Amino acid sequence: MTDMLLGKAAYDASLIASPCCHDGTPRRTWEQLDAVQQWSWNTTPREYPAAPNGRQPFSRATDFTLYLVNGLAIGSAIAVPALVFLAWLFWLVRK
Repeated sequence: MTDMLLGKAAYDASLIASPCCHDGTPRRTWEQLDAVQQWSWNTTPREYPAAPNGRQPFSRATDFTLYLVNGLAIGSAIAVPALVFLAWLFWLVRK
């Protein structure tokens, strides 16, 4: 991140690269941006350390949510057949 443009220079370079918004309307000039938008172009983006598997994590909350969802999916994939087997076994023994 050594040769990174900031502020008006970065916005002007971005404006040259893509002069229109996604819907085709022209993007505003630097002077038309409000103070918060200009501030965001003036700040350096944060760098997050790479995760052990090499991915760049979005945030700890996102990683936890993905972990939870994946865990539930894997748990369901194991639990449902196990419950079906137990129900079948119970039905077989009760016969």
